[in-house]
Amino acid sequence: MIGMEKFPQSESQENNNKKESFAEKLLHKKGLSVAIGVLTAIGLNYSSLKEIYDGFEKHKALGIESYEPNNVNEDQVEALAHLTSGVASIKIKPKQNTIVHIRQAHRRGTLEQTEKEWEAEEGGLKQLIETQKEIEAIILECKEKGGVQYVYSEGVSQQDFNFLSKTKKQFNDIEKEWQAGTLEAQERMYTCWLMMEIATDDVKFNITNSLYHNQAFHAYFIEATLDYLKKVDIELDEQLKNHEEVGTLKGKYSHLFTEGKVTAESSSNKYPDIETVHEFHHTLKKTIKELSDHPLVANEKSYVWGAAEKLYMENKIEILPFEQRNGTNPFESQMKQITDVRENDFLKHVEVHTDPSKLRIFAVVLGANHDFKDNIEANKDTAGNSGLIEITPPQLILHQPIK
Repeated sequence: MIGMEKFPQSESQENNNKKESFAEKLLHKKGLSVAIGVLTAIGLNYSSLKEIYDGFEKHKALGIESYEPNNVNEDQVEALAHLTSGVASIKIKPKQNTIVHIRQAHRRGTLEQTEKEWEAEEGGLKQLIETQKEIEAIILECKEKGGVQYVYSEGVSQQDFNFLSKTKKQFNDIEKEWQAGTLEAQERMYTCWLMMEIATDDVKFNITNSLYHNQAFHAYFIEATLDYLKKVDIELDEQLKNHEEVGTLKGKYSHLFTEGKVTAESSSNKYPDIETVHEFHHTLKKTIKELSDHPLVANEKSYVWGAAEKLYMENKIEILPFEQRNGTNPFESQMKQITDVRENDFLKHVEVHTDPSKLRIFAVVLGANHDFKDNIEANKDTAGNSGLIEITPPQLILHQPIK
């Protein structure tokens, strides 16, 4: 946990505290209620994250309500067959629907299990990270040259997606309110402080029965929190430098003190004093370092959890769930039979989203053991309108690592 007092969770507790807590010194009552309201509205406060996760509808059909297929033109389809970031191969001539299979090597289970399994490879875990970094570049090139905005991601179910999207929406909504001027500086600092409390609390992420998923969700939240904290850190660097030079804060922070200056009123409960702001800034920097060194994300391990998910949390692409949790388990025996079931399920999804008047790309990041070609050829009645382009990261060609 970070080194500061927790904000009291009830009014009676507040009244019983003789010594002002960090949050009480930082914010006046209106700021606290509004800030708590912002986070409560999207479900991230001191309540159980597990309850939020379990509350989502399970085993929902593949896809999301807001899904807008990647509608493209012939030039964009052609560009996807000639990418420079990966080795593209046309397996079935592009048609009305074209599946773009971005082949991947991926994690297996928890971080500890993944590290152990990848020890047998020449490059170790670093090889997996480099492969995912190449996948990141491939996805971004697919977006730039091929008009691909939506990418299906292996390992992500509808339930997982709902949790990730809600987390991302939290950060985006708060940032929008800040940019629009509807979030006060006190509220921004409080939401920042509360995010630090959540991100540094491993226990809060015991939200599923799967340690692997708990680690993945925690890693995604840490990355999003770090992005947010770094923005605030830059702001406070500038503000405190200005205060040191001319004795005032400026812009949106000018109302942090009465008239933007340190006055006798600044030491009251309504306004924080400059020492409190310095204390907050010190804790902010300390927490950024602590989260950056967290074993789930340190040394580029954020890529272990998937390049597609990473890009999604960075607002660079949209992802879609590939998995249905009530379906097959890809890690059981009879792998070929299981991969065929998953591939056929995806082909049915493509068929449902066919539009005779449009060319569509269905981009999916999926293990290199998968091969849609035989499934398309075996199901010509339903999948006859599907072409197939495979894109392979160079690392997979050079090292042929664990699939």
